[in-house]
Amino acid sequence: MRKDIMIMSIKIISQEEAEQLLHMEKKIVWNDTLQDTYYLRTPTDFFARFPMRSLDGNNLFLMQISQSPYKQIKIDFHFQENCQYIGLLRVDYHSIHKNPETMNEHVPPIAQKYCGHLIDDSHIHFYVEGYRRLDWAIPLTVSRFPIKDIRMEDPDSLLSALRAFSAHIGLTTKIQTEGRLFL
Repeated sequence: MRKDIMIMSIKIISQEEAEQLLHMEKKIVWNDTLQDTYYLRTPTDFFARFPMRSLDGNNLFLMQISQSPYKQIKIDFHFQENCQYIGLLRVDYHSIHKNPETMNEHVPPIAQKYCGHLIDDSHIHFYVEGYRRLDWAIPLTVSRFPIKDIRMEDPDSLLSALRAFSAHIGLTTKIQTEGRLFL
């Protein structure tokens, strides 16, 4: 299938459907089995993908965590519905993002003042109906996400961010780490 045709077939879901998908309980899947606990081994340059399934088995998801090989403090947590690849949430630490110049009626009030704005700080992306990608973001400092920063001198801050992100997306699998998560 050609990429341009595949992009055209992406379903745009409603804001309500996105919220339901985001908050439904889900677990990490390993060897086609839902995991209550997942043991994460951590290399120096961090990249991990976690396939997930809703507890009822009807929805597939993917969580990805990545660390920039060039700027080690740049960490991204990404969460998407994994059948139609619809991004639902992403937290970017120590990164830059520019919001769209125009907005539709689905952009939440907290994000409206950031229309066309360049965010040169840690920020959180969220699904907005009518946009195919996670085009909209607000600074973490004004969001309800509890972990506002990750610091190199505090490796536990990344683990705290991972746990907060997991809770925010309804992940019920407990992630255990072996070693430090970065550096």
